[in-house]
Amino acid sequence: MHPWMVAYVHVMEHPYYAITGPDGSFTLRGLPPGEYEIAALHESTRFECSGRVTVKVATGETKKIEFVFKDAQ
Repeated sequence: MHPWMVAYVHVMEHPYYAITGPDGSFTLRGLPPGEYEIAALHESTRFECSGRVTVKVATGETKKIEFVFKDAQ
């Protein structure tokens, strides 16, 4: 309706996703052991992300990953 209004819909075959907190942190809980590709998106094309991260998770293991967003302008 207006040029500044945007919506994204992601249809996936699994229930694993996260929304960041005020400090940018996020947690994906209940992931079964395995190898995963994690990606971060920003609603504005003004920001470029550092890409996707592949991470292997074992039973009961916690991993820390980090994404960096840079101003593309």
